[in-house]
Amino acid sequence: MTPREDSTSPKTLAGAWRMFFSYASPWVLITSFLAALTFRSMFPHIGIGDLLLTAGIASAWPILEWLIHVYILHARPFSIGSRWHFDSLTAVKHRDHHRHPSDLRTAFIPLHAYLLAIPLACFTFYATMPTLALTFTGLAAFFGFALHYEWVHFLVHTRYVPRTKRYRRLRQNHRRHHFKHERFWMDVSTQLGDRIFRTSPPVAQVATSPTCYSLGVPSPDDSPTSGAASGAARATKQRTILLP
Repeated sequence: MTPREDSTSPKTLAGAWRMFFSYASPWVLITSFLAALTFRSMFPHIGIGDLLLTAGIASAWPILEWLIHVYILHARPFSIGSRWHFDSLTAVKHRDHHRHPSDLRTAFIPLHAYLLAIPLACFTFYATMPTLALTFTGLAAFFGFALHYEWVHFLVHTRYVPRTKRYRRLRQNHRRHHFKHERFWMDVSTQLGDRIFRTSPPVAQVATSPTCYSLGVPSPDDSPTSGAASGAARATKQRTILLP
């Protein structure tokens, strides 16, 4: 499949920065990151625990990023019996991103996801860290890595080609995920998760997937639009319960 470029997509790094900060999602992460740093500053001493925790989060991030992409963003609709149909709003948004990869509005973490992710992160670090200082260290590191992920994901969807080898490789891998095969190259801001889970094969060994854009899930726009078939499609859609 051939990438479809958007003529309004930035071609320079400065243009990418300007557009990136014009969206709400980066500011949610920046605010969360700065809030965590502010609260952490109330505990002046920075010890070995802070450094080890930050290093631990850095080590775990590639695995977390891979797992979220595979099991949350690529989650498929499911049914219980013949009447109850469920889907994930986050996965629906991600499918829209795959259908329109050049639409930069779809490249960001959906705002509704923060309503669950931020409280969950706060609770997780509060419940697992022995001190409040380490709680805020963990949150600052977590939101910092999330912000980096958000920036990289946006950047690789623009027309700008990074100058550094590392970011050019990230761009290449993610474009392969979108335009070669959606089950491979699951990492975005790192390559380690793909190496661990063996989802970064030689590109010559991978056949182009016919479901790169759809992820194998029909779009509501693909439903029949006339007669009884249209009514059945609308009824099915109405019975679908959207989960976060």
